[in-house]
Amino acid sequence: MTLSVATEHPSDLFRQAVQSVTATVMADLISCGKTHVYKQAAHPDRNGEARISFIEKAERMLTAIMIKNPVLAQTIADRFCRICGGKFVRNTPVAADKSTLAEELLDNLPALSYYTEIMKDPAATIERKQAAKRALLDEIEQDFDKSLA
Repeated sequence: MTLSVATEHPSDLFRQAVQSVTATVMADLISCGKTHVYKQAAHPDRNGEARISFIEKAERMLTAIMIKNPVLAQTIADRFCRICGGKFVRNTPVAADKSTLAEELLDNLPALSYYTEIMKDPAATIERKQAAKRALLDEIEQDFDKSLA
């Protein structure tokens, strides 16, 4: 299966993942039976027994979390990206939440303070460090909103 075919539906991606590591290994990884794996990997248009694949479940989870806590959702996405040797990068700039550039610059200080505190903490996890960095960068990006006076 080519990647273009695999992206038609999340179950196609999951089926490709199952074929890459075998159904037995996938069943062990996600703690379920092989029958469940096969049902999740089935395309819903081709097989009425298709269930929501783990890819779709992860998408739904991130979508819901993104509404309530965007930094957490982006941290989870970043963790997934790091597994593949990459990092999560947003594609939209942050809009300023203050009315003037001076207020935005003052708003950077608490985020910078928190970032410094987390980076100094030897017990801080990579996720906490990435979340603090992302929050700081979000604040800094607001400084470049063209609407600020």
